[in-house]
Amino acid sequence: MWMWINAFLSHREARCMVNNYKSPWFQTSIGLPQGSVISPILFNIFIKDIFKSVSADCCKFADDATIWHSHSDPKVIQEKLQKDLNQVQKWSNDWRMKLSIQKTEYSIFSKEKNKVQNIKLKLGNTILKYNPNPVILGLKLDEQLNFNSHIESTVKKAKRSLGIIREIKGIALIPTKTLIQIYDSLVCSIFNYASSIWQSSTSSHLDKLNEIQRKGLALCLDLPSQSSLEALEVLSGTLPIDLRREEMAIRELGKINSYSNNAN
Repeated sequence: MWMWINAFLSHREARCMVNNYKSPWFQTSIGLPQGSVISPILFNIFIKDIFKSVSADCCKFADDATIWHSHSDPKVIQEKLQKDLNQVQKWSNDWRMKLSIQKTEYSIFSKEKNKVQNIKLKLGNTILKYNPNPVILGLKLDEQLNFNSHIESTVKKAKRSLGIIREIKGIALIPTKTLIQIYDSLVCSIFNYASSIWQSSTSSHLDKLNEIQRKGLALCLDLPSQSSLEALEVLSGTLPIDLRREEMAIRELGKINSYSNNAN
């Protein structure tokens, strides 16, 4: 296998193309070929030890990574994170992997905002940008973890999807069953995404999502938008949002337990 991978990465050529101009071919010994199914695996192997000298909790997905510390004293967190960032920068220099400092940012989660105002973190010689609403794999977080920002974003996305369904309904005679399937695909998928994380959010959040569900199902069933939500859900065979979230959470928990048992 080593010989195969060595041959795969050796004697590769590349050239630059700008408009109609093509530069001469040149040999390159860095990077991985785009589009190959094995390239992501090789990349993950290459960066596997990026957090070897880091004391923080951490997680990675492709070329995105997150590290974090928890402590009651923000200054302690700052010192620990800065030390870890220095280790990440050292790894980057050793292995000639340029980090995207412009895309690197930090957030602080605390109920006491006045405690976190003076924290500054650097990567190399650059002060990192503070983001009160970081997005991690499509989930928008906020300083107090009440998920207000994520719900607002979810509602906006769902409304845009309802607009698509409204346009589809206006240009073609589509059966009700098909419209409900489209609703489930375009709108319910937005409600479902990461629902096991934010499902403990407040009743006001659920009210906002239920209003979208009411309008969406009424649109599909060609009924008034102020119809009873419970009746619309029964007629369409659609689960209420809170039950759907519980179902998703139970399903995810089953996957985690299965993974843990197989790992043991």
